[in-house]
Order: sequence, then structure tokens, then C-alpha cells
Amino acid sequence: GQWTPVDPQYYWVFQWDGHNEFWAGRVTNYTATYPGGLTGSIHTDGQMWASTLMQIYEEIGRTATDSNFLEALSMTNGGTNQEDAAQAFIQADIDLFGGANLSVIEFYFTQRGYNITIPLPLPLAPANFNVYSDYTTPTSMQLNWNDPILFNTGDTLQPEQFTIEIERDGAPMVSIPGGSEQFADTGLVDGQEYRYKIFARVNTTGMVSPEV
Repeated sequence: GQWTPVDPQYYWVFQWDGHNEFWAGRVTNYTATYPGGLTGSIHTDGQMWASTLMQIYEEIGRTATDSNFLEALSMTNGGTNQEDAAQAFIQADIDLFGGANLSVIEFYFTQRGYNITIPLPLPLAPANFNVYSDYTTPTSMQLNWNDPILFNTGDTLQPEQFTIEIERDGAPMVSIPGGSEQFADTGLVDGQEYRYKIFARVNTTGMVSPEV
């Protein structure tokens, strides 16, 4: 019973917001870019901002998008423009999520034309993450990965500068020092399915990489 991205209605702000014989209504798949696409009409121009947030929403989910939006709102005032709001949204993600979603946020904001900056370098994501168990180890999982060696700025990331954070079934489980590149999760239930995610966290700034 839900609209999907193939349905035009999926991109309507609200069903009562136009999309009828009186006016076309607003959408969240507006393609104009900032600042060249500004028309001077608040409701028309606001579609750029709304459409960008929905692109981000599709990638990082409702909780992070809504939380960042509300936190960023507290950093704005009557003189704030869309570019200022985008920068506030970035700061909100740093404050609330350690910058975990900044790679996605930066991509869509930049694509829209907002001139934004990421104030702190982010670690790249761990690579080649795999989880293994067989009949010889039915109650444990062996996790292996390659540590990130760079920040997103291209600067070198040393093992002593970060930890690898491991989540199991959506909950934080353990923090592993950089350089380990493996962890054995023991005491599990034979035959039960477990889901793992890992990411890097910089010790001094708290900035985090994308999850894998």
C-alpha cells in the first residue's frame, strides 16, 4: 500500500499540496541546482533543499536524516540560506553521529551545488570485511578485515590513531585497536544467523568511517 520510487506520487510533498486541477504542487525530485536554479519563489526554490534531503534520506535512513535536520534547524535563523542550512546539517551529523554519514551527505550537497566544507578529516572504511564459521567452530564467528590506511584527505592514518568498532545485529559489541584486523566472536548459538558491521573511529576526534 506504499508508493515506490517508480510512482510520481512518491515525490509529492503531501497529497493535499497541489497535484490537482488548481496547481501542480511541490515535489521532492526537483532537478534544479543551486544557486543558478533559484527563481526567487520560496516554495519553488525550497524544492531543491527538500529534494536533496530526500536523496540523503534514501541512503542514510529516516532516523539519521530527521535527527540531523532537527539538530541543524537549531543552528539557523531568519537570514539562513540553503547553503548555510547544508553546512548546519553537516555539523549536526558530526555532533550526533560522529560524521558517520558525511560521505553520503557531502556527495548529494555538492551535486546540488551547495558550497560546503567538511571540517574534520574522515577515515576511509575498512576493506575486505568477511565473517566465517564452519562445523569446526559452530559457536563462534571469525571476523577479518583490512584496516584503513588513509583519511579521506589522502593523509596517512596510523593504526594507533583509530579503533575498529564492531556491531552485531545492530548493537555495538566491541572496540578493537587499529592494527588487529581480526576478531573472534565466541559463545554464539549454533545455527543462529548473526549480522555484523564494522567501521573505523578516530581516537582524538571521534570521526568515523562509513560502515561495511
